[in-house]
Amino acid sequence: MRWLQRTGGVLLRPQTVFERILHQREGGVADVLLLMALVMLGTAPVEVAMVLSSTSGVVVKLLSIYVRFCLLPMVACVALALVLVGMERFRGNRVPIESVMAAGVYLWIPVGMLGLLGTMLRALGLDLWFLPHMPLGYFIKTGPSVLMIFLRAVCAYGWSAYLVWVLVKTMRAKKPEEPRPYGPGRGGLVGWVLLS
Repeated sequence: MRWLQRTGGVLLRPQTVFERILHQREGGVADVLLLMALVMLGTAPVEVAMVLSSTSGVVVKLLSIYVRFCLLPMVACVALALVLVGMERFRGNRVPIESVMAAGVYLWIPVGMLGLLGTMLRALGLDLWFLPHMPLGYFIKTGPSVLMIFLRAVCAYGWSAYLVWVLVKTMRAKKPEEPRPYGPGRGGLVGWVLLS
């Protein structure tokens, strides 16, 4: 279950995961799309259940929910990856665009995991408004103060911002002689714990 090691590993050892994606061509969009499907089931179970209980067009309706769920994060991650490639090529670093785009989609994983955590906590009666389970548009409509906006930005997107920094640092580093292992199963263990 390499995809589980990569998705969990990006939370624990992001530089190792990015090195393997950039230099060994491991992983990519399929990993994140699969994880997004699992997170969608956890964060929108009622909507999914309603579609599954309908009698016609179940597959099309499920795909429609999935596309709505995935479209904005994927577009944002791919756009950011293209910006990073442009910056590096401007500096004279010929990074492979397809590898950076494959690594860029992993930047969504912390936001997805925090959104899943927020949904689970809300089900237990604890609604933490600064986690990304509350859609950004709805959050802005509530008329948040500057402090609330700052907390939301740091708590919901800070980890992903850190991953951007690690990805840039990894892109600028020399290619390692030998790919580092993901670790003694910790990435897979974290992925399994987060998804169970």
